[in-house]
This record gives sequence, structure tokens and C-alpha cells, in this order.
Amino acid sequence: MLPEVHGHYERMSAQENLRYYAQLYGVPKSEIGGRVKDLLENMGLWERRSDKVGTYSKGMKQKLAIARALIHDPPVLFLDEPTSALDPEAQKKIRDDILILSKRRDRTIFLCTHNLAEAEMLCDRIAIINHGKIVALGETEHLRNHLWHLKTFELTLTKVSSQIIKAIESAGLCKKIEVKGNSVIFSVSNPEHDNPIIAKKVIDAGGHIVSLSEIKRTLEEIYLKIIGEES
Repeated sequence: MLPEVHGHYERMSAQENLRYYAQLYGVPKSEIGGRVKDLLENMGLWERRSDKVGTYSKGMKQKLAIARALIHDPPVLFLDEPTSALDPEAQKKIRDDILILSKRRDRTIFLCTHNLAEAEMLCDRIAIINHGKIVALGETEHLRNHLWHLKTFELTLTKVSSQIIKAIESAGLCKKIEVKGNSVIFSVSNPEHDNPIIAKKVIDAGGHIVSLSEIKRTLEEIYLKIIGEES
């Protein structure tokens, strides 16, 4: 577990902290030294291994707390804001480590975070909590499809003309059409059926398609919609 309050023994060194917790968790004595070294190196703390933790910065203490949570190689991890107080490079390193633990080493990880972009990047399933109650639970795509029945796409062309817009409108499939530069933003209910028809209409009207891609609602948008409906 990585708690919000680290709870390090600050008069002890990083190495001593990890050795102590390894013993508490019952790590075999023959393995402790190797695990401590690997974790401290992985967290970029090996050169400061003998320094008292009380001299560490907040970010360094966060890294040590993550190392402590991993010292006994647990099958389940609870991480509370694991990348808080870390610089962008260290945040990426921790995110990469979390993905490796989850995917390659088959660990179950519960991640508590206010960073919705990070949650969307790392998590297979999302639980949104409002006033201590879970108000939504599922994969991001499932939550997205449940909240919005229409899907939005961006059609980029070499040039947008009034003839092309009229051609798209004539299909009668788009619920909303918006022009932004050389792109047309539109929403449809059945993209597998509707998009090929719209693309053909555009080509028949003389349009040259550069790309067609879905604009997906972010987890932040999902969160705000759910919390707004709950309020």
C-alpha cells in the first residue's frame, strides 16, 4: 500500500527503511539485499541510499514509499496518488512501472487519483466516487457509450466547400455539423453504417479526404457529466 502520508522513519536511511519493512513482510534474508538495491536503483535513489530520509525532498520520499510498497512483491497494490510531488520525468517512470506491474507481471493495482488523464492512461476499469459513493463503474469506453449515444468524428479535407457541406447534409445522417478550417465535425448514431455513406457523398461532391477519425470524450468529460447528473 502507498498511503497519502508516507510514514517513513526519517532518522533512518532509505536502505534501512526498506530492509526493516522487508523483514516485517517476511522477505527471505537472502533476497533482501538484492531487492533493496534493485528498487532504489529503479527509483533513482541508490546514490542517496545511506542518507537519512529526513533530508529527502518530497518527491524522493514519494519514490521511497513506492519502493517500500513493492519490497515484498505483492500480488495486490493500493496506490494513493502515486505520481504526486514528482517531476514530469519521474511521473512517466512511475506510470511505466505501474503498467509493467499490471500487464507483464499480472498484478492487481487499485489507483486512487484526481489525475483523470493518468487514470484513463493506466486503468482498465474506472470507478467514479461522489460523496463516498460509487456512482459509475466500468471500462472507459463502456461509460462513454452509456452516456453518449452519438459518436463524434472529424473529417479532414484538402478544402471544405459549401457543396461538400450540402452533400453531407443531404445524407440526413448527421445530428450536428460544424466546420473548423479544413475539417468538418459531425455526430452520428451508427458510424459503421453512416460514415461510408457520408464519405461517398463528400467524394461525389468533389471533396478530397485526408483523414476521418473519432473524437472521443475524455474521462474528464465523463466525470463531469456523471457528477453533474448526480448533483
